[in-house]
Amino acid sequence: MSTPIGLRDRALIGLMVYTFARIGAATAMRVEDVYVQNRRLWVRLREKGGKAVDLPCQHNLETYLHAYLDGTGIAGDGDGPLIRTIRRGTAEFTRTAHPAANACAMVQRRAKAADIATRIGNHTFRPTRH
Repeated sequence: MSTPIGLRDRALIGLMVYTFARIGAATAMRVEDVYVQNRRLWVRLREKGGKAVDLPCQHNLETYLHAYLDGTGIAGDGDGPLIRTIRRGTAEFTRTAHPAANACAMVQRRAKAADIATRIGNHTFRPTRH
């Protein structure tokens, strides 16, 4: 996961796994929504209805986000999208947010490549009540 695409994909999957964020909330994040508070990395998610939720990062997620931001050079673009598309045929990020539908397809491809047989869907990373 050392390519720009790999770093981005790992950061996005980590966001959904460790924060239970909806894919739409994760892909709508801006770089400035990842910030340091009291020496700890935090994320701000905007859930349905525009409600902002600030969460401290689990240590793996902190590692993934630092690697992505530092490894791709987007850390200084605060108002730019956090999860970005890649210019075709290059390893260069655009300033366009990665569409949620494409991100969902990416998660499914990554799961298949990892030989995960469980069907991956919109609510796979969301907590459930019984």
